Amino acid sequence: MVYSPAYLHQHKLPIPYNWDDLLKPVYSGHIGITSPSRSGTTHLIVEMFLQTYGWDKGWAMLSKLGGNLSTVTARSFGVASGVAQRRFGIGITIDFLASSQDAKNGENVFIMPADAAYIPASIAILKDAKNVANAEKFVDFIFSENGQKILRLPTINRIPVLARLNGDLLPKSASRGLMQTVQFNPDLSAERYGLVNLIFDDFIVRRRATLVRLWKKIAELEARQRLDAQSSFSLEQARQLLSKPPLIVYDAVQLNEALKAEWPRSVARTSAQDDFARQIRHSVEHNLLTVEKLLSSVSPVIDDLWQYR
Repeated sequence: MVYSPAYLHQHKLPIPYNWDDLLKPVYSGHIGITSPSRSGTTHLIVEMFLQTYGWDKGWAMLSKLGGNLSTVTARSFGVASGVAQRRFGIGITIDFLASSQDAKNGENVFIMPADAAYIPASIAILKDAKNVANAEKFVDFIFSENGQKILRLPTINRIPVLARLNGDLLPKSASRGLMQTVQFNPDLSAERYGLVNLIFDDFIVRRRATLVRLWKKIAELEARQRLDAQSSFSLEQARQLLSKPPLIVYDAVQLNEALKAEWPRSVARTSAQDDFARQIRHSVEHNLLTVEKLLSSVSPVIDDLWQYR
């Protein structure tokens, strides 16, 4: 994550150090992210939530994060530049985007949470390459010490794969090497790429304003100490429902492969995909409408109690 010290100071906000910090009500309206359907790296961040904390808790955390969002940027590089421009104070992004030229001009600070995922960049020679000999020389150079040192230049700012060159760039928990701090399954991420992006877009991106309003309302109601039993029960129901993904983990696992994998933008959706997208949308809308009703039933009771305090 990346933050602007000047922005946090202006809004009297504490520095966030981990993912749980970002879910606190104090950050409501101060966080930016891009959609995983528009950014492969953001998809991996979302997958990190789901794989580290599990399907249910992961989506619950993402829902609360959605309740704290100021915006969802059109592209991944817009997150760090938005922080640099102080349009919002905190962004969820990756290391080299956080320190890009646009971001550095805003004196951004990048934080690597303890449970961050380290995603290796890839290099390959095309199977139809017309100059294989030079391509092989280039790959060999990239993996040489001189080539790896170039990756550390500020204009590139990547973490070298050679252990002797990346030790000072990794937290102590990563001493065993890259990809060892979090048990990340790239095959699972690829298998449900389309599903996760579809749910995130319908649950988080398109309902951002609603999530902000409902989570803020829950925080306000929970801050009030006097609640009768029915109000407490309704409030807890609302919290659980607002945290619930539109598809339970069993159904997600059993889903047809064609509905889970990536849905290319350039290819028209099938009727099955359209039907499934409507199912997800209906589930999200139903849950949010139920939360609205539960919270509206709680408010008058609390207001009446507070009139007699």
